[in-house]
Amino acid sequence: MNPTIGKDGSQGANLQRLILYSLSQDERLPSFPNPSYANLVDNIIEKAAVGNKNLDLGHLRQSVVSLEPELENKFQAEVSRMMGSLSSRNWFTNQLRLRYLSFRGPLCDMSQVAILSSPAESQTISTARLLHKVAMAITSLDTVHAIGCDRKGNRFETQQLRDIFATTRVPGHDIDVLKTSPRSSHAVLFSNGHTFRVCILDRQLRPVPVSVLATQVQNILHISSAKPKSINIALYSTLMERQCWAELRHRYVKINPEAIDDIESAIVSVALHTALPLDQDEKLKLAKEDNSCVYSDNVLGFSIFPDGTAAGRVDHSVADGGLLVLLWQHLSSLRISIDNKHAAQHLLNAILPKELHIGNESLSQPSSIQGPALLRKSVISRIPQDPNLSRILRYTKLSHAIYLFAYQGALLSIFDESDCSIHEPVSTRSYAEGRCDRHYVTTKELVSFCRALEENRSLGSLISDFKEALQMYRAGLEATRRGQGFGAAIGILEKSLSSMKDSDSKSQMIQAAKTFKKRGALFTGFPFAPAVDAVEGFVSAADRVSCVYIGHESEVIICLTGSGMFCGILHRIKEVMEKNISGITQAVLNSGLISI
Repeated sequence: MNPTIGKDGSQGANLQRLILYSLSQDERLPSFPNPSYANLVDNIIEKAAVGNKNLDLGHLRQSVVSLEPELENKFQAEVSRMMGSLSSRNWFTNQLRLRYLSFRGPLCDMSQVAILSSPAESQTISTARLLHKVAMAITSLDTVHAIGCDRKGNRFETQQLRDIFATTRVPGHDIDVLKTSPRSSHAVLFSNGHTFRVCILDRQLRPVPVSVLATQVQNILHISSAKPKSINIALYSTLMERQCWAELRHRYVKINPEAIDDIESAIVSVALHTALPLDQDEKLKLAKEDNSCVYSDNVLGFSIFPDGTAAGRVDHSVADGGLLVLLWQHLSSLRISIDNKHAAQHLLNAILPKELHIGNESLSQPSSIQGPALLRKSVISRIPQDPNLSRILRYTKLSHAIYLFAYQGALLSIFDESDCSIHEPVSTRSYAEGRCDRHYVTTKELVSFCRALEENRSLGSLISDFKEALQMYRAGLEATRRGQGFGAAIGILEKSLSSMKDSDSKSQMIQAAKTFKKRGALFTGFPFAPAVDAVEGFVSAADRVSCVYIGHESEVIICLTGSGMFCGILHRIKEVMEKNISGITQAVLNSGLISI
């Protein structure tokens, strides 16, 4: 009899069936819209002047007119060429994935990390419960519904879901490739330089009981602490440049292909850390960079610290941080059933976890090991909030705007508006294979509101400016969600311009397009994600800053991450942002936008 998928994971099923079901659900979604030349040009004209004071709006409009119809024809030809060679249903996600897979630096710089839970009973129990819940998730159709549907019944893509389990990023010379093993039934655990294979599904494809997994984890911790460190594949995958790791991996495959396959086909990897982080910043760093146990090639990984705290890590080439948060919210909601008979039978047949050995020390290349290309720092702020007010702000969808506007105001208190424009990744998951597009948040209306807030103008003036800024923000947000944003198409416009004869009009358009590619601040958040304690924003270049907020019942958590020049001013941004949140919230309460 073929295995079937049970809602609680109790009946046998492998990951392959979950993938097939996910594919069948996504077939109903529309393809991502083709880029629109008219929409792109209108957006550039509207917003470029905010981020570049040297641009003259009237001159820019004249430049567009003088370049047509040649520029539009070249743009449409480039779109036709791109779509003609495309095998996927989402041209932007395809571009995004190729760009991230081409990243050649240490893979820790391509990871997104979230701290996922409060301290549990022990590292052993936390790990066992996590592995059991992962097994439940991959053997249940509810996982697809949790990621692919909201409470209103709206459908969203689940490609990110089916691409994270049992998927490894195999290093290549010029570009990495993704390899999924849908029949996998095991996880790999890394501890103190040792690697172990642990089955999380039994032969009937049922989740292995927590008690049995706890015994396995305890054995791993004992074995790894008693033995000297061996060749550490986690170190290579995390801190070695991809080309060097590709060459070394090729040599290890020749020596022990079975061990490499066991590692790369794992459903998830779990890092058992020996160091207890002093704070959230160090915890975020260790979850990405601990070279004794963090294996970055596996697309989805978890960290369990000595106090039982969990963190999740996902490779950005496959998924966004939002998917990681959604998945953890779902895993946290799963209830573990106790089947003593099932557990007792497993204990009778339990064997020690299998340690995997990949080769000999003579192949190691310590000179090729590098640290992260970027030095990052994170600062966490926890702001208490009245639970009733928090619910109302979420219901009216004002909480997101309040934190965003407070962040913009904090940046404007330090920088000129042309140096602190905000990019917001907006979900486009209502389309097949959709991930996100950039929403360029900073408008003249938002700048005006932030100046009014900083100057303590009258309440009436502040509320009027807030409403105008909110209206413009929501219009841009909705357009981006409908696939009509312009962040994805700017690269196509630049390519079209490059083949045209030099002229003042061409220079003006190139300068305008570059406005949206210069240093920008990032912002995103989760209005209600009580199972998540912190999220590190994706900071991929020097001198960048990112803000992620996480809503809980009675507090909001603000996570600021910076690189380069921003490392030294994060606390200043935090203090001004906290003050702004209080001021904007009070203004909203007096504006008539909500009633308590």
